[in-house]
Formats: sequence, structure tokens, C-alpha cells
Amino acid sequence: MFNTSVAWTAHKLSCATVLSIVLLFASGAFAAPNSSKPPEPYPTKTIRIIVAAGPGGGMDILARLLAPKLSLSLGQTVIVENRPGAGGNIGIDLVAKSTPDGHTLALAYMSLLVVNPSLYPKMPFDVVKDLAPVAFVASISTVLVIHPSVPAQSVQELIALYKSKPGEYNYSSAGDGTGPHLAAELLKTLAGIDLVNISYNGSGPALVGVLSGQTSLMFNTMVQSRPLVEAGKLRALAVTSGKRSSAMPELPTLSEAGVTGFEMDGWFGLVAPAATPKAIVDQLNLEVRRALEIPEIAERLIKLGSEPSAIVTPEQFGNYIQVELTKWAKVVKAAGMRLPE
Repeated sequence: MFNTSVAWTAHKLSCATVLSIVLLFASGAFAAPNSSKPPEPYPTKTIRIIVAAGPGGGMDILARLLAPKLSLSLGQTVIVENRPGAGGNIGIDLVAKSTPDGHTLALAYMSLLVVNPSLYPKMPFDVVKDLAPVAFVASISTVLVIHPSVPAQSVQELIALYKSKPGEYNYSSAGDGTGPHLAAELLKTLAGIDLVNISYNGSGPALVGVLSGQTSLMFNTMVQSRPLVEAGKLRALAVTSGKRSSAMPELPTLSEAGVTGFEMDGWFGLVAPAATPKAIVDQLNLEVRRALEIPEIAERLIKLGSEPSAIVTPEQFGNYIQVELTKWAKVVKAAGMRLPE
């Protein structure tokens, strides 16, 4: 004979079991791993930030500004390693082909990521396929600076001087295809002047060239230029951005100064190998943004000409790179600035 008390007890146990399982799921005990956290401990060793240029340039300065803050927040040593050459392609290629575990990164200037693919007939890596955007670090105005011995107090005076002596003046570039090279070639095209490119291995040596008077002109980041301008070692004539810089508002834009159509915003971003786990990319993005909000870093960036940006997430940074790739491909083609094989 069927025992109703036993059946009722079993029914209560069954309900209790189901309820327990439901509560466990609700509490997250059986939930899928949180995608915002790395699937395994990270970082587990020293992190390298590759700077695809020599010491002393804008990339190098920003990387060394961020490195100690990231070391503290991530709990591992973060070092900066300079790998110049081939307009930055050597250093970025090293990162693109590194193990995608978040321990090898690159802090890159815009030209390395969005201009080089249009300038170089053959690239050792594909920016979109081989790199993962991590964080947009800063947008910093680029400044047209000249040696104080050059007899020009304005952009128009400078252009008039160069036109009066075609081919007699030169300019410093940080290597073929770099931002300073691209900006100077764009100036030559739009202003109709003839200048000789003296190509250095990085912006640091290129800056020494104009400081010593070996070259007459350079387009350089405000990170490097502003202190030298204030010390009287260089003369600043204009900025390359579409609007005046809040750090040096007295300087006109090149477009305002009469070079119609000249606009070039310089920016820096952190990238990793393409297959780096999203959780690690997100963690790095968060730590970089936290570092940029530290008062001493935020204040220094503002003084160096950094402008606020709405680009926050890795996805937004990736979309921005795509837009910039298209933009600069058109500019390079229109100016006929493609480098030889």
C-alpha cells in the first residue's frame, strides 16, 4: 500500500532541492565566469611597453610617465623598451608578433598606426588584423618650431623665406613616414615650398638637429617643444590641430596662419597583440584610464598640450583607428607622399 506520508516527504525534498538550485543560480554560484576579469592571474611577470622610437620623444615621455603608475596598480614591474627603426614599423611589428598574454604592449603615435599603412608599399603587419586597441592615451597638439636663427617671426614670413631660397633650407624628421615627416611634406605641398628632409632615427635625435641649427624646422609634439620654446631654444609659430591648443593658446593653427586645409591632430594609444584576451585588454584599459586621472599626470598632460577625448573604451578606440586609417589614406594619396619600395 502506498505510504502518503513518505510521498509527501519526498515531494517536500524535491521542492526544496529545486528551490536550492534556483537560489544557487541566482546567487551566482553556478554563473558563467565574469568576462571582465582575466580567466587566470594577470599579470604574472614583467610587462614591456615598446616605444617604436628612440629615447626622449613624445612616445617615450608618455610611456615613462605611465609605466610607474601601472606598475603600482598591476602589481608587476612595467618597463619601457625603445625599439626604433623603419618609421616605427620595427617596434610595432615586434608587439604584433609577441605572445598575446598582455605582457608586451606598444605605446604608439598616430602615424605608426594610421599613416604608415598608406605610406609604405609593404607593411610587416596589419594594423586591424594583428593589433588589439587597448586604450586611447592622449591627443596632443603638434607644434611647428624653428631654430631661433631663422629670420621669420610668423608662418607667412617663413614661407616667404623658403620660397626666396628654394632647396636651401632643410627640416628634421623622426624618420620616413613618421608624424614630423608627414606634417612637413604636407606643409611643402600646401604652401608650395621646397625643403630638404633630414631623416633621423627618432624624434629625440631629430630635435637635437633643429636645436643645434643643423636643420631649420621641425614639427614636434608639445610634450617636447613647449619647455624648449619657453627657454628660448626654439621658436614656435603654429600648431597643426584644427583648433588652438589650450596649453599655448597664443599660437595660431596653420590654417589660421594662411596654410589653408592644414589639419593634423596628433594622438597616442596603447595596443597589444590581436589575440590578447578581452578580459586582459579591458583590465589594461581600466588601469590606463585610472592612471590618466591621477592629478599629477592629468595636470602634466594639460601643461603639455593634451586635449580631452571622448574615446574611452577599447571598442571606441578601435573604431577611431578605422576612421583615421581611411582619412589618412586619402591625405597621403592626394599629397603623393607614398614612400619608395
